[in-house]
Amino acid sequence: MNSNDISRSYIQFNLSSIPSHANIESALLSIHGNISTSGGGDKVVARRVKSSWNENTITWNNKPNFDSFIYDDVSLPYRNATTPVEFNLTSLVQEWIDGSYSNYGIILMFENESGTKYGNFCSSDTDTYDGQGLWTPKLTIEYRD
Repeated sequence: MNSNDISRSYIQFNLSSIPSHANIESALLSIHGNISTSGGGDKVVARRVKSSWNENTITWNNKPNFDSFIYDDVSLPYRNATTPVEFNLTSLVQEWIDGSYSNYGIILMFENESGTKYGNFCSSDTDTYDGQGLWTPKLTIEYRD
């Protein structure tokens, strides 16, 4: 979603198969996308979304709020879609599993949204692009029950 050249990506995973008492040892989001910035060194950050949203109806005007806390960031002067970006979301996934927060997903956005930047990430529909689902976002979680 974007408005006035600001790009933001919302993403959510179903975690209902993970027991509520699980200890999350690691949670790594791997996502493909194209990112371009004029200045280099710009950070893409992962923040917690604070309310529900629907991938079929979300727009700039009805987008949900997000927390200001940054769970992870990646400094990127440029990335193309063939190289995935990885975010460590271990603490956030633990908070979702513990019930500290409801799982409304995350938002990926530039930390500083001013300047000349472009970013988009592959979605769950991306398997139609390569026919194998290789570019689909993946959240790999290791936990102890």
